[in-house]
Amino acid sequence: NNNDLVEKNVQTRTVYVLGDSMLKHINGWEISQKLDNCKVYVESYRGTTVRCLKDHVKPAKCKNPDNCVLHVGTNDLISKRSPDMIAKSIADVASSLKSTSCDVSVSSIIVRKDTDELHERALERNKH
Repeated sequence: NNNDLVEKNVQTRTVYVLGDSMLKHINGWEISQKLDNCKVYVESYRGTTVRCLKDHVKPAKCKNPDNCVLHVGTNDLISKRSPDMIAKSIADVASSLKSTSCDVSVSSIIVRKDTDELHERALERNKH
């Protein structure tokens, strides 16, 4: 059947979503089921900072994904690092994943409401 041949020739794309615990309830398998020819893997690392994520992305990079989405920076807000420095560090991690075959997206930090200071720092980081 020609339709079977066409179906088998369609390459499955892979997407890795990597980041902190804000991702813990996102189910990659469920997302994959709603997309044609796409497998989504979500890897959540509780308490991770940008510096830690730099190491966590290495296994995903070895799998040559088509796309990566980074969600990190929430745990960096309590550090002494400026929002600009946090944004630059995230850009460095994104650049390390970027290749001719892999596009990288960076999500905004989810705005925090637990303290006014962290809320403002999240907004500032997102501007960068």
